[in-house]
Amino acid sequence: MSNNEFENVDEHEQARILYYRACIAEFQQLGYQEAFLDEVLRQQRALRTPTAILTPYKMSKNWR
Repeated sequence: MSNNEFENVDEHEQARILYYRACIAEFQQLGYQEAFLDEVLRQQRALRTPTAILTPYKMSKNWR
């Protein structure tokens, strides 16, 4: 909605539109934060379990 169109809308409708825009922005921000936290946790888990790379060898019959 352009500024010209926005000016032609009554005050109640403008408030509703601004509220919805704020909600959308908040949900987008939360989505970015969630994706970032997932990546950080994934990296931390990978760093904490370096022996996970050896797991297939431990499970094989030849491992001692």
